[in-house]
Amino acid sequence: MESVGDYHKWEERPILIFWETTKACDLSCIQCRALAMKDPQPGELDPEESLNFVRSLKDFGKPYPVVILSGGDVMKKSNLEEIARELHSEGIRYSISPSATNLVTEEKMQYLKDNGMVSVSLSLDGGSPEIHDKIRGVKGAFQKTMDIIDLLSKLGIKVQINTTVMRENISELPRVFSILRNKHISTWEVFFLVNTGKASELKTLDSVKVNDVNKWLVFASFYGMNIRTVESPIFRRIQIDYMASGELSGGKIFEQLKKITIDNEGKPDSTKTSPVGTTWDGNGIVFVSHDGKVYPSGFLPVEVGNIREKSIVEIYRTSGVMKLLRDPSKFSSKCAICAYNGYCPGSRARSYNLNGDPFGNDPMCDFDALHKRYDFTEVFV
Repeated sequence: MESVGDYHKWEERPILIFWETTKACDLSCIQCRALAMKDPQPGELDPEESLNFVRSLKDFGKPYPVVILSGGDVMKKSNLEEIARELHSEGIRYSISPSATNLVTEEKMQYLKDNGMVSVSLSLDGGSPEIHDKIRGVKGAFQKTMDIIDLLSKLGIKVQINTTVMRENISELPRVFSILRNKHISTWEVFFLVNTGKASELKTLDSVKVNDVNKWLVFASFYGMNIRTVESPIFRRIQIDYMASGELSGGKIFEQLKKITIDNEGKPDSTKTSPVGTTWDGNGIVFVSHDGKVYPSGFLPVEVGNIREKSIVEIYRTSGVMKLLRDPSKFSSKCAICAYNGYCPGSRARSYNLNGDPFGNDPMCDFDALHKRYDFTEVFV
Protein backbone atom coordinates (compact mmCIF):
# COMPACT_ATOMS: atom_id res chain seq x y z
CA MET A 1 0.00 0.00 0.00
CA GLU A 2 1.48 3.32 -1.07
CA SER A 3 1.94 6.10 1.47
CA VAL A 4 0.85 9.68 0.81
CA GLY A 5 3.87 11.14 2.63
CA ASP A 6 7.41 11.98 1.56
CA TYR A 7 9.93 10.23 3.81
CA HIS A 8 12.87 12.09 2.32
CA LYS A 9 11.74 15.69 2.69
CA TRP A 10 13.99 16.39 5.68
CA GLU A 11 17.10 14.33 4.85
CA GLU A 12 19.49 17.27 4.46
CA ARG A 13 18.41 19.56 7.25
CA PRO A 14 15.84 19.71 10.05
CA ILE A 15 13.23 22.39 10.14
CA LEU A 16 13.49 22.63 13.96
CA ILE A 17 16.42 22.20 16.34
CA PHE A 18 15.40 21.99 19.99
CA TRP A 19 18.31 23.05 22.17
CA GLU A 20 18.10 22.31 25.88
CA THR A 21 20.43 25.15 26.82
CA THR A 22 20.43 24.30 30.54
CA LYS A 23 18.86 21.94 33.06
CA ALA A 24 18.44 24.76 35.57
CA CYS A 25 14.83 25.66 36.41
CA ASP A 26 12.99 27.01 39.45
CA LEU A 27 9.75 25.12 38.77
CA SER A 28 9.01 21.50 39.65
CA CYS A 29 6.55 20.30 37.00
CA ILE A 30 5.19 16.80 37.54
CA GLN A 31 5.55 15.84 33.86
CA CYS A 32 9.00 17.37 33.21
CA ARG A 33 11.06 15.54 30.58
CA ALA A 34 14.24 17.29 31.67
CA LEU A 35 14.31 16.39 35.38
CA ALA A 36 15.02 20.08 35.82
CA MET A 37 17.07 21.24 38.81
CA LYS A 38 17.69 24.60 40.43
CA ASP A 39 21.23 25.01 39.13
CA PRO A 40 23.15 24.24 35.92
CA GLN A 41 24.51 20.70 35.85
CA PRO A 42 28.09 19.51 35.22
CA GLY A 43 28.90 19.16 31.56
CA GLU A 44 26.71 22.00 30.32
CA LEU A 45 28.07 23.60 27.17
CA ASP A 46 30.19 26.58 28.17
CA PRO A 47 29.75 30.00 26.53
CA GLU A 48 32.33 29.42 23.80
CA GLU A 49 31.00 25.94 23.00
CA SER A 50 27.51 27.39 22.80
CA LEU A 51 28.56 30.05 20.32
CA ASN A 52 30.51 27.54 18.23
CA PHE A 53 27.41 25.36 18.08
CA VAL A 54 25.39 28.32 16.80
CA ARG A 55 27.97 29.02 14.10
CA SER A 56 27.98 25.37 13.01
CA LEU A 57 24.29 25.54 12.12
CA LYS A 58 25.12 27.54 9.00
CA ASP A 59 26.72 24.40 7.57
CA PHE A 60 23.22 23.04 6.97
CA GLY A 61 22.86 25.68 4.28
CA LYS A 62 19.81 27.79 3.61
CA PRO A 63 17.06 27.76 4.63
CA TYR A 64 18.62 27.40 8.06
CA PRO A 65 16.73 25.41 10.70
CA VAL A 66 14.76 27.36 13.28
CA VAL A 67 16.26 26.98 16.76
CA ILE A 68 14.04 26.56 19.82
CA LEU A 69 15.96 27.61 22.93
CA SER A 70 14.58 25.65 25.87
CA GLY A 71 15.59 24.07 29.16
CA GLY A 72 15.12 23.59 32.10
CA ASP A 73 14.47 27.29 31.94
CA VAL A 74 16.26 29.05 29.10
CA MET A 75 16.16 32.28 31.11
CA LYS A 76 18.71 30.71 33.48
CA LYS A 77 21.26 30.14 30.69
CA SER A 78 24.17 32.36 31.71
CA ASN A 79 24.96 33.69 28.23
CA LEU A 80 21.47 33.71 26.71
CA GLU A 81 21.79 37.25 25.39
CA GLU A 82 25.12 36.42 23.75
CA ILE A 83 23.58 33.34 22.12
CA ALA A 84 20.67 35.45 20.88
CA ARG A 85 23.00 38.03 19.35
CA GLU A 86 25.01 35.31 17.61
CA LEU A 87 21.92 33.63 16.17
CA HIS A 88 20.66 36.99 14.95
CA SER A 89 23.98 37.96 13.38
CA GLU A 90 24.18 34.61 11.57
CA GLY A 91 20.67 35.05 10.18
CA ILE A 92 19.23 32.07 12.07
CA ARG A 93 15.66 32.39 13.29
CA TYR A 94 14.98 31.37 16.88
CA SER A 95 12.29 31.18 19.52
CA ILE A 96 12.47 30.63 23.26
CA SER A 97 10.51 28.41 25.63
CA PRO A 98 10.94 29.92 29.11
CA SER A 99 9.40 28.96 32.41
CA ALA A 100 6.79 31.40 33.72
CA THR A 101 8.87 33.07 36.42
CA ASN A 102 10.06 36.54 37.36
CA LEU A 103 13.07 36.03 35.08
CA VAL A 104 10.79 36.88 32.15
CA THR A 105 10.91 40.67 32.22
CA GLU A 106 9.85 43.35 29.77
CA GLU A 107 13.46 44.48 29.38
CA LYS A 108 14.74 40.99 28.51
CA MET A 109 11.88 40.23 26.14
CA GLN A 110 12.36 43.52 24.31
CA TYR A 111 16.09 42.83 24.04
CA LEU A 112 15.50 39.38 22.55
CA LYS A 113 12.89 40.74 20.16
CA ASP A 114 15.35 43.40 19.00
CA ASN A 115 17.87 40.61 18.42
CA GLY A 116 15.74 38.44 16.17
CA MET A 117 13.53 36.37 18.45
CA VAL A 118 10.41 35.42 16.48
CA SER A 119 8.17 33.93 19.17
CA VAL A 120 7.84 32.66 22.73
CA SER A 121 6.19 29.41 23.78
CA LEU A 122 4.68 29.10 27.25
CA SER A 123 3.15 26.14 29.03
CA LEU A 124 -0.45 26.12 30.20
CA ASP A 125 -1.64 22.80 31.58
CA GLY A 126 -4.89 23.85 33.23
CA GLY A 127 -7.71 26.30 32.76
CA SER A 128 -7.59 27.33 36.41
CA PRO A 129 -4.91 28.21 38.99
CA GLU A 130 -5.82 25.12 41.00
CA ILE A 131 -4.96 22.63 38.25
CA HIS A 132 -2.13 24.47 36.50
CA ASP A 133 -0.29 25.37 39.72
CA LYS A 134 -0.57 21.78 40.95
CA ILE A 135 0.98 20.45 37.74
CA ARG A 136 3.68 23.13 37.67
CA GLY A 137 4.55 22.66 41.33
CA VAL A 138 4.53 26.37 42.17
CA LYS A 139 1.67 28.46 43.55
CA GLY A 140 0.98 31.48 41.36
CA ALA A 141 2.31 29.87 38.16
CA PHE A 142 -1.06 30.23 36.41
CA GLN A 143 -1.35 33.95 37.08
CA LYS A 144 2.29 34.49 36.15
CA THR A 145 1.66 32.78 32.82
CA MET A 146 -1.33 35.06 32.17
CA ASP A 147 0.78 38.11 33.04
CA ILE A 148 3.57 37.04 30.68
CA ILE A 149 1.11 36.44 27.84
CA ASP A 150 -0.20 39.98 28.34
CA LEU A 151 3.34 41.38 28.44
CA LEU A 152 4.35 39.64 25.22
CA SER A 153 1.16 40.79 23.53
CA LYS A 154 1.95 44.38 24.52
CA LEU A 155 5.43 44.02 23.02
CA GLY A 156 4.06 42.55 19.79
CA ILE A 157 5.76 39.18 20.31
CA LYS A 158 4.00 36.09 18.95
CA VAL A 159 2.99 33.57 21.63
CA GLN A 160 2.51 29.82 21.31
CA ILE A 161 0.93 27.82 24.12
CA ASN A 162 2.03 24.27 24.95
CA THR A 163 -0.21 21.92 26.91
CA THR A 164 0.57 18.40 28.11
CA VAL A 165 -2.45 16.08 28.12
CA MET A 166 -2.68 13.67 31.05
CA ARG A 167 -5.40 12.14 33.17
CA GLU A 168 -5.10 14.99 35.64
CA ASN A 169 -6.19 17.66 33.14
CA ILE A 170 -8.19 16.08 30.31
CA SER A 171 -11.39 17.80 31.46
CA GLU A 172 -9.55 21.14 31.52
CA LEU A 173 -8.81 21.22 27.79
CA PRO A 174 -11.88 23.25 26.71
CA ARG A 175 -11.12 25.83 29.42
CA VAL A 176 -7.52 26.09 28.23
CA PHE A 177 -8.80 26.46 24.67
CA SER A 178 -11.12 29.30 25.72
CA ILE A 179 -8.25 31.12 27.44
CA LEU A 180 -6.18 30.88 24.27
CA ARG A 181 -8.99 32.32 22.18
CA ASN A 182 -9.58 35.13 24.66
CA LYS A 183 -5.86 35.94 24.61
CA HIS A 184 -5.77 35.81 20.79
CA ILE A 185 -3.28 32.94 20.73
CA SER A 186 -3.17 31.40 17.26
CA THR A 187 -0.92 28.35 17.81
CA TRP A 188 -1.51 25.54 20.30
CA GLU A 189 0.94 22.66 20.62
CA VAL A 190 -0.55 19.74 22.53
CA PHE A 191 1.81 17.18 24.06
CA PHE A 192 0.65 13.67 24.87
CA LEU A 193 2.38 12.32 27.95
CA VAL A 194 5.30 9.93 27.52
CA ASN A 195 6.54 8.31 30.72
CA THR A 196 10.02 9.78 30.73
CA GLY A 197 11.81 12.05 33.21
CA LYS A 198 9.56 13.08 36.11
CA ALA A 199 6.53 11.82 34.17
CA SER A 200 7.60 8.21 34.71
CA GLU A 201 5.13 7.76 37.57
CA LEU A 202 2.18 9.46 35.89
CA LYS A 203 -0.64 7.55 34.22
CA THR A 204 -1.10 8.08 30.50
CA LEU A 205 -4.42 7.97 28.68
CA ASP A 206 -5.59 4.75 27.08
CA SER A 207 -5.94 4.52 23.30
CA VAL A 208 -9.70 5.20 23.37
CA LYS A 209 -9.25 8.48 25.24
CA VAL A 210 -6.25 9.42 23.09
CA ASN A 211 -8.33 8.97 19.93
CA ASP A 212 -11.20 11.00 21.38
CA VAL A 213 -8.93 13.86 22.48
CA ASN A 214 -7.27 13.96 19.05
CA LYS A 215 -10.66 14.05 17.35
CA TRP A 216 -11.69 16.91 19.62
CA LEU A 217 -8.48 18.75 18.70
CA VAL A 218 -9.43 18.46 15.04
CA PHE A 219 -12.84 19.92 15.95
CA ALA A 220 -11.18 22.71 17.97
CA SER A 221 -9.08 23.62 14.93
CA PHE A 222 -12.31 24.61 13.14
CA TYR A 223 -12.28 27.79 15.24
CA GLY A 224 -9.17 28.99 13.39
CA MET A 225 -6.61 27.73 15.88
CA ASN A 226 -3.43 26.22 14.41
CA ILE A 227 -3.14 23.02 16.44
CA ARG A 228 -0.19 20.64 16.42
CA THR A 229 0.46 17.56 18.51
CA VAL A 230 3.66 16.14 19.99
CA GLU A 231 3.98 12.36 20.46
CA SER A 232 0.51 11.87 19.03
CA PRO A 233 0.90 11.79 15.25
CA ILE A 234 -2.42 9.95 14.96
CA PHE A 235 -3.85 13.48 15.03
CA ARG A 236 -2.67 13.73 11.42
CA ARG A 237 -4.35 10.48 10.41
CA ILE A 238 -7.60 11.77 11.87
CA GLN A 239 -7.13 15.06 10.02
CA ILE A 240 -6.57 13.26 6.72
CA ASP A 241 -9.59 11.04 7.20
CA TYR A 242 -11.72 14.06 8.02
CA MET A 243 -10.43 16.02 5.00
CA ALA A 244 -11.30 13.11 2.72
CA SER A 245 -14.67 12.18 4.19
CA GLY A 246 -16.06 15.24 5.92
CA GLU A 247 -16.91 12.98 8.86
CA LEU A 248 -15.78 13.55 12.44
CA SER A 249 -17.31 11.50 15.21
CA GLY A 250 -16.00 9.94 18.38
CA GLY A 251 -16.81 8.42 21.72
CA LYS A 252 -17.95 9.75 25.07
CA ILE A 253 -14.89 11.91 25.78
CA PHE A 254 -15.04 13.51 22.32
CA GLU A 255 -18.72 14.34 22.68
CA GLN A 256 -18.23 15.79 26.18
CA LEU A 257 -15.30 17.99 25.14
CA LYS A 258 -17.14 19.09 21.99
CA LYS A 259 -20.28 20.05 23.93
CA ILE A 260 -18.33 22.09 26.48
CA THR A 261 -16.49 23.85 23.66
CA ILE A 262 -19.70 24.77 21.85
CA ASP A 263 -21.27 25.93 25.12
CA ASN A 264 -18.26 28.17 25.75
CA GLU A 265 -17.46 29.38 22.25
CA GLY A 266 -20.56 28.80 20.14
CA LYS A 267 -20.44 26.71 16.99
CA PRO A 268 -17.35 27.18 14.78
CA ASP A 269 -17.72 29.25 11.63
CA SER A 270 -15.46 26.96 9.62
CA THR A 271 -14.94 23.27 9.00
CA LYS A 272 -11.31 23.65 7.92
CA THR A 273 -8.63 21.95 10.02
CA SER A 274 -5.00 22.92 10.64
CA PRO A 275 -2.23 22.15 8.12
CA VAL A 276 -1.12 18.51 8.27
CA GLY A 277 2.42 18.13 9.62
CA THR A 278 5.18 16.07 8.02
CA THR A 279 7.91 16.01 10.69
CA TRP A 280 8.62 13.64 13.55
CA ASP A 281 11.47 12.43 15.76
CA GLY A 282 14.65 12.49 13.66
CA ASN A 283 12.78 13.56 10.54
CA GLY A 284 12.87 17.34 10.39
CA ILE A 285 13.37 17.49 14.15
CA VAL A 286 16.48 17.03 16.28
CA PHE A 287 17.22 17.66 19.95
CA VAL A 288 20.50 18.82 21.50
CA SER A 289 20.86 18.40 25.27
CA HIS A 290 22.56 20.75 27.72
CA ASP A 291 25.77 18.68 27.50
CA GLY A 292 25.91 18.40 23.71
CA LYS A 293 24.34 14.97 23.32
CA VAL A 294 22.07 14.66 20.30
CA TYR A 295 18.76 12.79 20.22
CA PRO A 296 16.01 12.40 17.60
CA SER A 297 13.72 14.36 19.95
CA GLY A 298 13.48 15.39 23.57
CA PHE A 299 11.25 12.43 24.38
CA LEU A 300 13.24 9.71 22.59
CA PRO A 301 16.37 9.07 24.71
CA VAL A 302 18.38 7.26 22.04
CA GLU A 303 21.69 9.09 21.74
CA VAL A 304 22.85 9.49 18.14
CA GLY A 305 25.97 11.60 18.71
CA ASN A 306 27.53 14.52 20.57
CA ILE A 307 28.33 17.92 19.10
CA ARG A 308 31.57 17.93 21.09
CA GLU A 309 32.74 15.06 18.90
CA LYS A 310 30.95 15.55 15.57
CA SER A 311 29.15 18.41 13.90
CA ILE A 312 25.39 18.57 14.20
CA VAL A 313 25.21 18.45 10.40
CA GLU A 314 27.15 15.18 10.22
CA ILE A 315 25.12 13.63 13.03
CA TYR A 316 21.79 14.61 11.51
CA ARG A 317 22.65 13.45 8.00
CA THR A 318 24.61 10.26 8.68
CA SER A 319 23.31 8.69 11.91
CA GLY A 320 21.94 5.24 11.16
CA VAL A 321 19.16 5.67 13.70
CA MET A 322 18.13 9.02 12.26
CA LYS A 323 18.10 7.69 8.71
CA LEU A 324 15.96 4.73 9.69
CA LEU A 325 13.52 6.94 11.60
CA ARG A 326 12.89 8.79 8.33
CA ASP A 327 11.65 5.65 6.59
CA PRO A 328 8.66 4.10 8.39
CA SER A 329 8.39 1.43 5.70
CA LYS A 330 11.38 -0.23 7.39
CA PHE A 331 9.98 -0.14 10.93
CA SER A 332 9.40 -3.38 12.84
CA SER A 333 5.77 -2.38 13.43
CA LYS A 334 2.44 -2.17 11.63
CA CYS A 335 3.46 1.39 10.72
CA ALA A 336 5.62 -0.16 8.00
CA ILE A 337 2.54 -1.15 6.00
CA CYS A 338 0.21 1.69 6.99
CA ALA A 339 -0.89 4.01 4.20
CA TYR A 340 -0.72 6.98 6.57
CA ASN A 341 2.92 6.49 7.56
CA GLY A 342 4.21 9.43 5.53
CA TYR A 343 2.38 11.68 7.97
CA CYS A 344 1.80 9.47 11.01
CA PRO A 345 4.67 7.07 11.76
CA GLY A 346 3.40 6.43 15.30
CA SER A 347 5.06 7.83 18.41
CA ARG A 348 8.63 6.58 18.33
CA ALA A 349 9.20 7.78 21.90
CA ARG A 350 6.20 5.89 23.23
CA SER A 351 7.26 2.72 21.42
CA TYR A 352 10.74 3.00 22.92
CA ASN A 353 9.35 3.72 26.38
CA LEU A 354 7.15 0.62 26.21
CA ASN A 355 9.54 -1.99 24.86
CA GLY A 356 12.94 -0.42 24.17
CA ASP A 357 12.34 -0.45 20.41
CA PRO A 358 12.06 2.97 18.74
CA PHE A 359 10.78 1.28 15.57
CA GLY A 360 7.97 -0.76 17.16
CA ASN A 361 4.24 -0.23 17.52
CA ASP A 362 2.81 2.88 19.14
CA PRO A 363 0.70 1.47 22.01
CA MET A 364 -1.70 4.40 21.69
CA CYS A 365 -2.62 3.49 18.10
CA ASP A 366 -5.46 1.01 17.63
CA PHE A 367 -5.79 1.63 13.88
CA ASP A 368 -5.89 -1.36 11.54
CA ALA A 369 -2.99 -0.63 9.20
CA LEU A 370 -4.41 -2.94 6.53
CA HIS A 371 -7.65 -1.00 6.43
CA LYS A 372 -7.75 2.06 4.16
CA ARG A 373 -11.14 3.73 4.37
CA TYR A 374 -10.66 6.44 1.78
CA ASP A 375 -8.64 7.25 -1.29
CA PHE A 376 -7.23 10.31 0.46
CA THR A 377 -4.28 10.97 -1.88
CA GLU A 378 -6.33 13.57 -3.76
CA VAL A 379 -6.64 15.60 -0.56
CA PHE A 380 -3.07 16.86 -1.05
CA VAL A 381 -3.16 17.48 -4.81
